[in-house]
Parts: sequence; structure tokens; C-alpha cells
Amino acid sequence: MFAKPVVVAAVLFLSSFGFAASSAIGTVSTRGEIRVGGYSVKGTATLFDNTAVETNEFAATLRLDKGTEIKLGAGSSGTLFRDRLVLSRGVSELTTNRPFQLEANGLSIQPGTPGTSGTVAVSRENTVEVAALTGELRVTNSHGALLARVSPGAAVSLSAVPGAAGAPAPNFSDIGLISLENGHFYLSSSQTGVKYEIIGNGISHYVGQKVIITGKLLNGTEDQPILVQVTSIETNGGKKGLTALDKILIGTTAAALGAGIGYAVSSASR
Repeated sequence: MFAKPVVVAAVLFLSSFGFAASSAIGTVSTRGEIRVGGYSVKGTATLFDNTAVETNEFAATLRLDKGTEIKLGAGSSGTLFRDRLVLSRGVSELTTNRPFQLEANGLSIQPGTPGTSGTVAVSRENTVEVAALTGELRVTNSHGALLARVSPGAAVSLSAVPGAAGAPAPNFSDIGLISLENGHFYLSSSQTGVKYEIIGNGISHYVGQKVIITGKLLNGTEDQPILVQVTSIETNGGKKGLTALDKILIGTTAAALGAGIGYAVSSASR
């Protein structure tokens, strides 16, 4: 029986040098064997733009230019580009001082400040979990609509909800403070730090109050806040556990995502 071939870093570098020398963007290191660009490697290898990285029993550390480091957990896979990592499976931890983002399941996770670090994980059920360690992580959809701001010690879990184009708008439920600005009503979420524009009857009676809102999500783009059609509003009113409520639903319409998928989001403090 022949031993499984292992391509060391130098061989991988030479095989790629002939056509992509200028696209080298960093290095990857591991204590065991992983796959980089379709090759099995051990130790250290050179990374190029648009390179697939897959780990099995061993984790790997990807070090890019200008202080960006990504730790790819065991049993994880993704495709690395100069300015982003598209995570398809497993867990990754990002630390960066420059604009860089992780993409997973149609979502973009971007650092809000220099020196931000956090983790992004994709489960077998395609749930995307985002947790901030330092700084702030911003979660947006494919159209740039802000879904969540994740602060240190907090986490959100985003689950894809199947649906067809033209399907009813996703449900929405959140806790926050209602405000009136320039004739428009807004809900500032206590859970995600996102500000939603809200429409409906009787909202004016709750301005300045912290409430639980349920309704339907109508739209959301980079230039327009997510709009919520309110169906009910609850005040604290002696109801226990209001501030401990940690299940919320936010997302975008099927039209905004272009693929008939919304996102159910569970938010919790760590």
C-alpha cells in the first residue's frame, strides 16, 4: 500500500508560482495535515487569492498582510480572498486591523472598529453564529441592510428560513425603545443595536417607552432601514422577564435577498 502523498509548502509554492506569483496574500500554518488549493500540506504553505482551505482533525492559522489573522477550526472549510473569507463549514476566528470580512450563508460579517476580533460559525443546519470578542461586528445581508451589531460578550444566531420568491414577509419580534423623528417612528433594538423604522396604528402612544413589538419585515437595503409593519405592541406592564427575553426574529424579505430566504435571528448575551 502506498502512503498518501503530502505536498510540502515549498512544492505548493512552486506549483503556484508560474501563474499566480503576484497574488500571494499570506501564509497558513498547521500542526497536522490540511488541504490548501486542492493539495494536502503539512506545516506551512503560501496562500494565494481565491484559495480553498479545508481542515480535518487539525485547526489552521491563516496570516494575511497588514495584521489580519484567521483561525480556522478543525473540520472547517472556506475560500480565502484578499479581502474576505467565504466560510462554508465549521468555525473561524477573525482578528484584524483593516477592512476585512467573513461571509457565510449569504451574510457579511464585518469589523466595526480596528482591532476587532470575533468568531463566526456555520452549523450543519446552515445556522450562522456570530460572537464578538473585542470591538464590534456588523452583520449585513447581501444588499447591505444592517441586521445586527454584535458587541463584546454578545452573540447572535442566524438561521436560514426556506421560502419561495414572493412569499409572505418574515415575522419580526424584538425589544426596544420607540422614538419619533421627523414624522417617522423607530424602534431602537436593545438586543442587536439596530434601528428599525416601524409603521402601524397607535404607535404614537408608546413613544419614549420600552416595548416588545411583533410584526412583519417589509424591506431593507444599505440606504434604507429595515421597515417593520407592526401588528402588536406590549409594554413591560409588570410582565416578568422582559429584559431577559432573548429570542428575536429579524431579517429581510424574499425580494431583498433575491433567493426567497429570510433569516430568523436569536440574540443572547454570553
